[in-house]
Parts: sequence; C-alpha cells; structure tokens
Amino acid sequence: MDKLSAESDLIFFRSPDVDFFKNSKSIDLNLANNKTVSRFDIFFWYFYLFVHLRRVGVQPEKSFKAAQLNIFVFSLFRVISNPIFSWIIKIIDYFWSRNKIAHFALQRQSPDLVIAPASAMDTYSYYFIREAKALNIPCAMIVSHWDYFSKKGLRIIPDRLYVWGNDMYRTVLKTHIIPKKKVCIIGAPHFDRYISSPYFNSPIISKVDHKFTILFAGTSVPFDEESVLFKLDEYIETNKLNVSLIYKPHPRAWNRKSKVTHPYKHTKFFDGTDYDQLLLLADGLITPFSSMILEFALIGKPSLAIFINDNLNDWKFSEMKSEEHIKMLIEHNWLNVCKENDKLEGLFERFLEKLADLNYTRHIKLKVKNTVFYSKANSFSERLYEDLSVNFKI
Repeated sequence: MDKLSAESDLIFFRSPDVDFFKNSKSIDLNLANNKTVSRFDIFFWYFYLFVHLRRVGVQPEKSFKAAQLNIFVFSLFRVISNPIFSWIIKIIDYFWSRNKIAHFALQRQSPDLVIAPASAMDTYSYYFIREAKALNIPCAMIVSHWDYFSKKGLRIIPDRLYVWGNDMYRTVLKTHIIPKKKVCIIGAPHFDRYISSPYFNSPIISKVDHKFTILFAGTSVPFDEESVLFKLDEYIETNKLNVSLIYKPHPRAWNRKSKVTHPYKHTKFFDGTDYDQLLLLADGLITPFSSMILEFALIGKPSLAIFINDNLNDWKFSEMKSEEHIKMLIEHNWLNVCKENDKLEGLFERFLEKLADLNYTRHIKLKVKNTVFYSKANSFSERLYEDLSVNFKI
C-alpha cells in the first residue's frame, strides 16, 4: 500500500475494526451488520465450497470445513451443489449479494481500478469486487491464503488474479473456470521479509556436531499432536540423541481430547510471540502440516510433515493430504512426509540426517519457488506495481 500510495492516488476502504494504514485517503466503511444478511453470506460461501469439491472430485466428508456441518445442512449442500440446482443458487447469489454502501462509495470516488485481497471467507472484498464489476470498473485480487483455491471457494472472478507460484497457478487453471490471461504469478508479500533479511542471504554452514533444535508447530484442526510429540521425545531419550524440541501449539488449536501426562525430557513449550526468533533458532520443522513449512523452506530448512490418524478424534487427519495445495507440495519431492504411525521414528531419524546436508538445503530453497515465487532482484510490491502499470495503465 505504501508503494501504491506513493505512485498513485490511492483510496483505501476499510472496515472500522481495521486499525492500520490510517491516512487522509483511508475511509471507514461498514458494509453490513445485519444478522440475516450474514447468515445468507455464510450459506453462499459454503455452497461455493461444495461446488468446488464436486468439481475437483473430492468427497465433502474429506474436507474438514464441510465435515463440521450437521447432517441436515451437509446433505443440503451436497444436493444443491449438483449442477442441476447450483445455477439457481448462483443466480440468487448474484441478485441477493449486492451492497448499496459499496456501490455508492465506488460511484462517489469513481476509481480507475479496485484492488482487493482474497482471504478466507472475505465478504468485504467480495462486495467491492462485485460492485466494481457492476459499474464496469476494472478489478484485481491478491491471494493471501496458501489454501485459498483448495478449500475456501471462489465466488467471483476478477479481471486480474495474483497468485503465489506455479503450484497455485496450476490449481487455479485446473479447478476454476478462469482464463489463463487473467492469472499472474507474483509471490506472497508476507514472505518478502525473510528473503531480504541478512540471515536469508548468509552462507549455509553445516553443523558437524549434529546438535539440533527442532520446532514442532501445531495445527488448528483436531489432532492429538502431543502424543506424537511425546513419542519423538521418548525416541530422543532412548537413543541418546543430541536433539531438543520446541512445541508451539497453534493459536486456534482444537480442544484436545487427551493430554500427555508423562513429563517431557527433551521438549520445551514456546510461550513467546517472536516469530522470527523461532525461525532462527530451529534447524528444522515437524508439523501436522502448518504453512510454516514454506517459511522454513525459504531459508533452506527442511520439514517433516505428519499425515497420520490419531485414532482418537472423529476427524481423520490423513484426509489432509487430499487437499490440492498439499498434494502439489508433496509431488515436488523435497518435503519429508510421514503417512503411517509405525514409521514415525524411522522417518524422524532420516530427517535428522538431512538437517546437516548442505546440498539438501540448497535443493529446498530452489524447489520452494514452485510454491512461493520470490526474487532478490525486486520486491513483491515492485512486481505488483509493474503488472498493474502494464495491465491497468495506472
């Protein structure tokens, strides 16, 4: 936004609860606070999710988001996502999901271009994109979620769609009806700080003493990760390994059905908030598929992803590997993956061996570009502004 503000006449519409980027051109705009409208809005988002799952051939019960619905609602969405009925819902959405406040705001300001993020079930952005298209104002969308096209649903197609890398580009063209010329690979802005940091560009040095610190990053969905963590802790103790673990639960972790009652011997719980501190401290990552895999890969640190069922929660965690964004990452063959409970210790041992392999580190940094494009020559904002200049003549 700083780049756009410096190079063009930027007007920033924001919800009143957003507390950043306050300047003379920012306008607080509350688009909706009606409960009925909100309920219908959630209905449409879930509808488009089921339409997407049907299109890509994934059973809805394999989607964690869809599986949380009660039986009646789940069955309803399964029926109306059928092509026979879905076109009716899309017509209703087209006329129902109009927003007069966004419409009149765009009419008053008469912008040459509308830019909006694509993040989760972001109705605020959706309203502006929809009203922009109704007013024949060009619009662009910047994707902020790695899994956006796998499990968030897409309600409207902008004139220009900015994606992270080749993986997301392939997913968009494969699973959504979007013309190729509308999609542009540009990277992700929140990863720029790692790429430009002195640490990212510093020489990679092998740890000959094999004394490693490994981060265990938790997930938000139901998974008994502490049992896995304790098993690794025991393995370290039994084999007298010079390894320590740091456990960082997900900030929105699911309430666990069970807790490890025995004390850990080689594991500490991270209770801080310094994200960079964790990234610098740890030599590798173990996780039930946190997106931190990408951040570790950007600085050449390997990860071990876990896809095993815990035989405790109703949700089968192994279903996660059917997500499109995860499948593509596994296909690149640089990520270590554990799919079976009884192979965890063996894979953990081989994972430790790779932590000291400099060639493997370089391989990871090269391959992650398929998922998150980056360039030392210019920043995300520079690439974005260049494309906007060419395609929208700003």
